[in-house]
Amino acid sequence: MRKNHLFLSVLVLTLMLPGLPVQAGSRSQTWTRYPIVLVPGVFDFHNILGMGIDYFYGIEKALEDSSYSPNVFTQKPYHQQTYFIPLNPWQNTTERAEDLKKKLTELMKKNKIAKVNLMAHSHGATTARQAIHMICEEARDKGDINPIASLTTIDAPHHGTPVADYYMENPSNTFNQLMTFSVDLAGNLMALISTGMYEYVGDQHSQEVFKDFSQACIEKFNTDFPSAGLPESTGPYGEGTAENGSPAGDGLGNPMDVQDPEAILYYSWTGNIGNGWSTNWDPFDLVMMATQQMNLAQGFDADADGFIPVKSARFGTVISESLYWNHIDAINQTMGLIDPEAESPKTIFRLHAQRLQKEGR
Repeated sequence: MRKNHLFLSVLVLTLMLPGLPVQAGSRSQTWTRYPIVLVPGVFDFHNILGMGIDYFYGIEKALEDSSYSPNVFTQKPYHQQTYFIPLNPWQNTTERAEDLKKKLTELMKKNKIAKVNLMAHSHGATTARQAIHMICEEARDKGDINPIASLTTIDAPHHGTPVADYYMENPSNTFNQLMTFSVDLAGNLMALISTGMYEYVGDQHSQEVFKDFSQACIEKFNTDFPSAGLPESTGPYGEGTAENGSPAGDGLGNPMDVQDPEAILYYSWTGNIGNGWSTNWDPFDLVMMATQQMNLAQGFDADADGFIPVKSARFGTVISESLYWNHIDAINQTMGLIDPEAESPKTIFRLHAQRLQKEGR
C-alpha cells in the first residue's frame, strides 16, 4: 500500500511540474526560468504573407526546438517559452518604447508571466531600454516587483552611428532623399504583408529614426534614460568606452549585484567585419553597402558591422565583439545566408539561453 502511495505521489508531482529537467529522452535543455521576448529593430517584419518568414529568422524556433525535455511518463515535450513583439519598422524611439511597454504588459498579463528576458536587436535595444525605464519607474512607484529579468542587446546603437550623422548633416542630398523615400516605402510594405502589423501602414518615419541615432540625440537619450549597463564614452560612437558596462542594474541607471534576484542582468554582442559591408552575398547586403558608404563619407572607418560601430554596441557583459557578421547577419538574414565560416546566430542565441538559465533567469 505504501509503495502504491509513493508511486502515485511521484506521478502527480511529475505531471504537475513540467519544467523540471528529466534526463530520460532529454535534449540540450536550455529552458530559462522566465520567457524570452525578442524585440526587433528597423525594417521589422513578422510572418510575411503567412509563410513563417520572421525578423529573427529561425531563431525563435531554434530556441524552442533545442530546449525540450519530455515528461518521463507521458513523453510530452516542453518547450522554451519564446515570444516576438512586432513594432513599427520606422518610428522614433519614444513611440516604439511606449508601444513595446503596452504590448509587453498585455503579453505578461495574458500569459500570467512574472518576469521576462528581453533580447533586442539594433533599434530594438534603445527601444527596450526606454521601455524598461518606464516599466521600472512604474513598478517602483506602485511598490511592485520589477518584471524584467535581463536585457541583451545585439548590434545596438547605444552611442549612435555615423550613418545618422551623415544623414542629418546632408538632409537635401539626393541620395539621402532617395533613401528616405525607399526605406519608408519598404517599411510600409513590410507592415502591409506581415502578420499583426497592419496598424503601422502609412506611419513610417525614417527621418526620426536617423535623428534619434545622431550624436546629439543619442547623448540626450542616454542622459534621459540612463542604464548601468552602458559604459561611459569619451568620444563619438563609443570611443573611449570600457570593454564592459555594469553587469546588472535596476533599469533606472543604478548598478546592482548580479546575485540580487531583483537585478536586471545586462549582456551584449555584436558583429564585426572591420570597415567592410558584406560577409556572404545576399540581397540585403545592398543595404549594408549603402550604410557603410555613409559611414566612410562621415569619416568613420573603424570596426563596425556595416552600420553600427563595434564600440557603440557595448553594453553590460560583452559576450563577443568578433562575430563575423554584418548588421543583418546578426538576425540570421537574409533567410539564413550566413558566411559558412561564421558562427551561426541560432547557436549564439541558444548558448545565451543556457547562460541565462545558469544565472537563474
